[in-house]
Amino acid sequence: MTSTLTRLMQDNPDMMHVVLTSLPEPTFLISKQGIYIEAWGGTDHKRHHDPSTLVGLSQYEVLPADKAVRFSQIIVDVIESNKPQELSYELDPKELHCFDGHVGPETTQYFDALVIPLPDVDMVLWIVRNVTEHQAALKKLGQQAKELTIKTYTDHLTQVNNRFALDSLLPHALEIAKIQQESACVFMIDIDCFKELNDQYGHLKGDDALRDVATTIKAWAGKNSLCFRYGGDEFLAFIPSISLSGCNSKAESLLQLITNLNIPNTRSRISDTLSVTLGIQHCEHIPDNMTVERFCVYRRPSAIFCQTAQARHLPFTRKKGDSIVSFPFTVSNALPL
Repeated sequence: MTSTLTRLMQDNPDMMHVVLTSLPEPTFLISKQGIYIEAWGGTDHKRHHDPSTLVGLSQYEVLPADKAVRFSQIIVDVIESNKPQELSYELDPKELHCFDGHVGPETTQYFDALVIPLPDVDMVLWIVRNVTEHQAALKKLGQQAKELTIKTYTDHLTQVNNRFALDSLLPHALEIAKIQQESACVFMIDIDCFKELNDQYGHLKGDDALRDVATTIKAWAGKNSLCFRYGGDEFLAFIPSISLSGCNSKAESLLQLITNLNIPNTRSRISDTLSVTLGIQHCEHIPDNMTVERFCVYRRPSAIFCQTAQARHLPFTRKKGDSIVSFPFTVSNALPL
């Protein structure tokens, strides 16, 4: 069945030219030698310069050298294979001197093109679509997705990773440590007697204390680590490539940093200022069957309250399976009772 448009074109051959010329996107007739034979459309001057400007020019006169070589080869391939090709590319108008002084876009534009062979002639139709706005929308969407991920993974109060992020990021970090055959350590950090601080100074002061502790932990852990707010007053830090002795030094440095914050907590049973207790799990060689759940098993730092005051200042070390060394009774920066 012959369409109405086909019948009109048969009766009026100029109809094809009218249709093509009115299109907002340009179409080029290009020879095998890369000469622009004819051009139609491109009436949207916000997205295109006047395509008729190119008629009679070769691609080497129009385009930067690298793109001229690439496009010329595509034209040859399409004609010789008799198969269309799709491609994407970008063009900077500042590099297209044939358009100097012409109305059109001034910033880099992004395009998709369909190159179609024509029967019985060494020519192609190069059909162009400007996708700059589409690319910008995708870029904006990607940035919004990234921002949403950060918000989803970030604890609003302390601005460190939240528990949801732990379930997503920590397994991946552990897998990387396995592949790279690195040692790794998990530090469980519990603020001592935080309820007493909240009760005496109020929740706003408690929030300030949480923010100060979180900021300190994040800076202390370093850029290759992961820090999480594990619970209300509990934090977790995952640090790769650290030795057992390094864990001791790292723990001692954090205790000193927390002490230096000098946050009052006079009702604490441990110290007159805010203190923390550390639970440490270190693994020198992470086996393939190690999971986050097994790696992060620890005894709650509150177990320290049944230890002597001296024990609070000394790491208790024992060996367990899977090359893990743990400090179940933790290290604390508490003052002696």
